[in-house]
Amino acid sequence: VARQPLLVSFNGIAFDFPLMRGLLRREADRLVAEDGAEMLAEDLRELCDTFKTLCAQSYDILAEIWQVDPTRKFEPNLNSLGAISQANGLGTKLSHGAQAPRDWQAGRVAQVIEYCLDDVWKTKALFEMICEGKPLIRGNGEPVYLPKPNIKGA
Repeated sequence: VARQPLLVSFNGIAFDFPLMRGLLRREADRLVAEDGAEMLAEDLRELCDTFKTLCAQSYDILAEIWQVDPTRKFEPNLNSLGAISQANGLGTKLSHGAQAPRDWQAGRVAQVIEYCLDDVWKTKALFEMICEGKPLIRGNGEPVYLPKPNIKGA
């Protein structure tokens, strides 16, 4: 985590990052309670703090879209990763985030991993478009220009 100059996400600030930090903290608490592994738990807490700092300096594509056009923040089929990916020729999403925990519980682990990898690939492709100064096409066909990221250490 400490070696990455920029963490890129799509809705990471509002969803993914708090979830991941919470899971790290919960695992640290479990290690102390069940195994007495306080040193390992402290390492996890330190990783969580480092990750929190990295998240605060991240580039979240959805947050940038909302900043550019806050009045249309929750308009259906406009700003979702699926709508924007499809509008930009990256194809439809393989699944939906709400389905992933159900698939995991049902033992469809490979399907969840494939879904996650596809979302990462789509996010990467959109981020590269932003870095090239290209507009992202929203779900309604309108372009939106996002600021290029300020990459430290690059």
